Amino acid sequence: MNKKELKVGFLITGRLKSIRLPKKLLLEVEGKPILSHMLDRLKLSSSVDKIVICTSTEDQDIPLGKIAKENGVECYFGESDDVMARLLSAAEEYGLDYILSITADCPFVD
Repeated sequence: MNKKELKVGFLITGRLKSIRLPKKLLLEVEGKPILSHMLDRLKLSSSVDKIVICTSTEDQDIPLGKIAKENGVECYFGESDDVMARLLSAAEEYGLDYILSITADCPFVD
């Protein structure tokens, strides 16, 4: 009997709208954006099929798409104010059966 392989994805919610620390995801640590460090850590997981940065369609968030491309992960531009709708749409876009949701400002995720 053939069982369908279930597709698992890390969905990273993040935007560059921060007022307290503007564009914090782009701040560099050891020569690369803090978000890139987080992506490096997430890539260590052997049970995840897809890593997707889920951001908004606002122009200010376009740089997150560039970081995704540089790091070999996907970027989904979706709903600006409804995070759950953004995550659901991204999961559907990439055909994910299970998702692990994490915010983009957790560079030391384990």
